[in-house]
Amino acid sequence: MQSKLTILKREIPPLVVLAWPLALANLGWMAMVIVDTMMVGRVSAEAIGAVSLGGIVFATAGIFGSGILLGLDALVPQAYGSGNVEDCHRSLLSSLYLCIPLSLALMGSLWLLEPQMGRWEITAGVLELTIPYLDTLIWGMPLLLLYFAFRGYLQGMNVVKPIMFALVTANLVNALMNWVLIFGHWGAPALGVVRVALLAAGGPAGQAARPPPRAVPVPRRQAAAPVVPVEAPHRVPPHPPPAVVADHHHHRQPVPDQRVDVHQREAGRAVAEQQHH
Repeated sequence: MQSKLTILKREIPPLVVLAWPLALANLGWMAMVIVDTMMVGRVSAEAIGAVSLGGIVFATAGIFGSGILLGLDALVPQAYGSGNVEDCHRSLLSSLYLCIPLSLALMGSLWLLEPQMGRWEITAGVLELTIPYLDTLIWGMPLLLLYFAFRGYLQGMNVVKPIMFALVTANLVNALMNWVLIFGHWGAPALGVVRVALLAAGGPAGQAARPPPRAVPVPRRQAAAPVVPVEAPHRVPPHPPPAVVADHHHHRQPVPDQRVDVHQREAGRAVAEQQHH
C-alpha cells in the first residue's frame, strides 16, 4: 500500500502543470482591467466612472452566463477521464448551441436596463459616457460566452496553454491599441472611452455601436491666492460728551464749565477795588 506522501508526490506535479497556465490566465483578466483603468484615467474622472460602472453591469450579466456554462467543467473531464472523447465533443457542441439564445437573452436584458440607469442618481457626466460604453460592450456578449465554452472544453481535456496564450496576447494587444486609439496616436482617431469597449467587445463586433462623446478632462484645482491682510483705518476717538447732572426736576442738564480765564478774574477784581475806594 502506497503512503500518502508517495501519492502526493505523484499527483502534485501534474496538478501544477495544469493549474499554472489557468492561474496566469486569470491574472491576465485582472491585468487587462488595470491597464484599461490606467489608460482611461488620463482622459477624465468621468471616463473612469463610466468604465467602472459599465464594466460592473456587463460583468454581472457575463458571470451569469458563465455560471450556466460551468457544467462543462464537470461533464468534459468525466468523459475525457473515461476515454469517451466523442462525449466531450458533444458537450462542446451543446454549449455552442446554448450560447446563441443565452447571449440574446443577456443582451436584451442589458438593453432594457439602460433606460433605468437614469434613476440610479448617477452624475450626469458619468451617465453620459456609461450608456454609449455599455452599448458597445453589449455586442461582445456572444464572444464572451464562446470563450467560456471553449475554455471549459479545453481545460477539461487537459489543454490549458492555448487559454494562457490567448490572455497574454490579449493583454499586449489591449495595451498597445489603448494607447493608439484612446489618445489618437499614429494618425488614429481619439476614441476615448469607446476604445476600451471595442476591445472588450471583440473589435469588429463593436463597430456597430455609436461612438460616445469626447470626455472633457476635469480641470485641476487651482491654488488659492494668498490672503493679504488689510489694516483697518485709524479711527479718531470721538470727544466725550459733556457731563450732566440732575436738577430738582430730575432733568439731565449739562454741567457748566468751571474753568475761568485768569485774566478776566484779575480784571474783575481790579474794578471792584476801584469802586470800593
